[in-house]
Amino acid sequence: TGLFLPSMRDLFSESNFITPRYKCSLVRLPMARPGAIYGLRRIKDDCSVPTTNEIYDFGHQLFKSVQLSSECSIVCLIYVERLMEVAKVPLMACTWRPIFMSGL
Repeated sequence: TGLFLPSMRDLFSESNFITPRYKCSLVRLPMARPGAIYGLRRIKDDCSVPTTNEIYDFGHQLFKSVQLSSECSIVCLIYVERLMEVAKVPLMACTWRPIFMSGL
């Protein structure tokens, strides 16, 4: 079928795990009819390709705050590679953080 499954990309997308943000637009009605109308629009999250420093900082802060040993990083890498090979989960800009966390 292909190297990766699109359903797995959607399953591991960061947008599934973060709180959505909205922009509110408020419109006042004329004096003849008092009140206001508002609308909410969801703000799309921008997923950019992370640099090696961003990935390192994310992992370092996580391992430091949870007090994990350096051996855990090797095990995490093994699980991430296995997840990519067996479950065909793509490692993309919007999926790398949830995949990293599931490797732990």
